Amino acid sequence: MWFHTPVSDGLPSPFLAAARDNREVAVMVATFDPPDDVRQVRMTGPARLEVKDVTRIRRIYERYIPAWSTDWADHAASPDARLWSMSPDRGMAVAYPGLENRPVFRWSSAADGPFNS
Repeated sequence: MWFHTPVSDGLPSPFLAAARDNREVAVMVATFDPPDDVRQVRMTGPARLEVKDVTRIRRIYERYIPAWSTDWADHAASPDARLWSMSPDRGMAVAYPGLENRPVFRWSSAADGPFNS
């Protein structure tokens, strides 16, 4: 999983600090557009800082923004944000179509997880 986080002078940045030290983090990614699209993935695993990769950063943002602009290109290339990743060793994933309860998929090792290729 890849993330792009602003670096703020004087403000704590716990994810970047954990990634800098290769510590474990917990993240949650959710989609909430009821009643048809309610999904959630929660994961824990080691984080690390990555080399700036504007192409990868653009792929991250294009999922969420309607059009790529000069402002977004400047943000992606800015030294004021860091690219980091986490390897999801453990976690759970669930979808609630129609807001109905559904089985939860859980994994306790990276080899059993949905991101193992």
